[in-house]
Amino acid sequence: MPTTDQPPRKGHGCWFYGCLSFAVVLLMAVLVVVLGTRYYVRRTIIRYSDTAPMSLPKVEASASEIKNVQERLEEFRKAIESGRRADELELDDKAINLLIANSPELQQLADKVHVAIEGDQIKAQISWPLDRFPLISMPGRYLNGSAALKVSLKNGSPTVVLDSVELKGEKLPENIMSALRGQNLARDLSNSPQTANILRRLESIEVNDGKIIIRAANPEAER
Repeated sequence: MPTTDQPPRKGHGCWFYGCLSFAVVLLMAVLVVVLGTRYYVRRTIIRYSDTAPMSLPKVEASASEIKNVQERLEEFRKAIESGRRADELELDDKAINLLIANSPELQQLADKVHVAIEGDQIKAQISWPLDRFPLISMPGRYLNGSAALKVSLKNGSPTVVLDSVELKGEKLPENIMSALRGQNLARDLSNSPQTANILRRLESIEVNDGKIIIRAANPEAER
């Protein structure tokens, strides 16, 4: 798989950054396949991109609220890594945006992504620079828009699938979207031994009723 900006190799946020980076790389690859020539790919990217980043919503919270979210996530992570029984972790979109804005592992997402959860979908507003992508690097241009994703995990295997993408107020053509929908953005996550070890200790991840719900596997079942 082509490389892009190097994501953090450690920490609970690297999978999120990796999925979004791969989504943009995948979009470039699909454009190359569908449109065929570099000229048409560049022309299409110019059509759907802007020359300035988009301003994304800011989430306001007190220091104690931010600390509470960070501590809940850290306690869950420590419990599953140490083999202790962990309570179910629920994160709404405000909590996720606070983590993006205040976690060192997610600094590369700050000012690039804002998350909303609607029902069983994650909807992300994005403002992604196109200056360091191997297929077609376009310094000074940004993908500004939104994407709807479906996220789940079963038996240690994560699935992240794009449902829709809108850039500059336009939906991507269906011939491009059909190719994107067929790809699991999380397919390479288990290549990292650290990430694979954590995923094996999770029973499920689901998005429901405006929250991401993460359940740890029963540690007794692994023994």
